[in-house]
Amino acid sequence: MVTLAAAPTPPRPRSYALDYLRATVIVLVVLLHAIMAYPTWGIFNPKDYVRSTAPIIDPMHSWVFDLPPVLLNNFFMAL
Repeated sequence: MVTLAAAPTPPRPRSYALDYLRATVIVLVVLLHAIMAYPTWGIFNPKDYVRSTAPIIDPMHSWVFDLPPVLLNNFFMAL
């Protein structure tokens, strides 16, 4: 019995917009994790790690880093 191989399907065109969106989100996630040690509302609780905002909190807090984590977390999970 002879079986014929199916013809290969042509590749679909690549969506560069999705590639750029993915790269942008990756950069924003790295940025978010880099600045999580600096907001004024950041806490580290060594007895209850789950309630900490980050594993390292810098004592030199800055108000500049208060808003970006809040804004970025609003759409990261949905995206």
